[in-house]
Amino acid sequence: MDILVTGAGGFVGRSMIPALLTRASDSDSMTCADVTLGPLPADRRVRTIEGSMIEHQVFSRVFDRDYDLVFHLATIPGGWAEENFETGLEVNLLLVIRLLEALRKQSGRRRAIVVYTSSIGVYGDLRTTVDDATMPDPTWSYGTHKAIGELLIADYSRKGFIDGRTVRLPAVVARGSNPSGAVSAFMSDMIRELGAGRPFVCPVSPSSSCWWMSRACAVNNVIHAADVAGDLWPARRVCQLPALRSSIDEIVRAIAAVSGHPADSLISYRPVADVEERFGTLPPLRTPLADSLGFNHDGNAEQLVRRALDGLRAFEV
Repeated sequence: MDILVTGAGGFVGRSMIPALLTRASDSDSMTCADVTLGPLPADRRVRTIEGSMIEHQVFSRVFDRDYDLVFHLATIPGGWAEENFETGLEVNLLLVIRLLEALRKQSGRRRAIVVYTSSIGVYGDLRTTVDDATMPDPTWSYGTHKAIGELLIADYSRKGFIDGRTVRLPAVVARGSNPSGAVSAFMSDMIRELGAGRPFVCPVSPSSSCWWMSRACAVNNVIHAADVAGDLWPARRVCQLPALRSSIDEIVRAIAAVSGHPADSLISYRPVADVEERFGTLPPLRTPLADSLGFNHDGNAEQLVRRALDGLRAFEV
């Protein structure tokens, strides 16, 4: 089996590679592509291609072969995409089209399974419970491009060109200290700083409700998407992943319990209206489709924090 992981050097991608290698056979090969890859497992099955896939030369190197399984993780985060429209358009939408076209034109092999990571950014402003019937209504460029990508995955699947599966991710924690460009980065920053016993100024209020997922949980869910039988996916080929809905105050208490640091005395609040509006007022989430297909969230706040801090220790560079 030939496997492609785009965005392999990113927050979720570089944690996925070891997990995928444990499942791969000796005859499998894995192409890992990203602008910057960083350290990856030394394994003869791994081929690394460093550079931006929006550049023709890099894209051609990636697609010098056909693929059986593709995880398309490459993306420009929401805040950065909003401020840098052309780059966001190139990476978050036009690259998806180029990738799907390359897969459509594969030479006589069975159609590739394509797992596309979308985002809760497709929903826009949310005030009522979200479930499988909630339709995208994006209010920023990032969400718009992701929503179009979802439609393309569904259409190419309908035509039989690929076997596509889209999973919508919530905020995934906890990222390292390097700026990510994600508006939701404060959620990672809070866990990382308070978990290390450092003070943190939170841009949303303590009662703010957010959707959370640890990196370990996200990796498991994204890989699981490839394992679910194709005929179990709906025609839209989209599944909103479960997320742990917890308030900031609940997560702060969990950080204190897991880390032993007095998180409640280390945190202060300075709400920023735009941040709280987009990520601090998320309503209840119902995911019957994801539940039936075997996807999971972290279970509870302490488990989420424990996984997030363990992930920081294992992967932060």
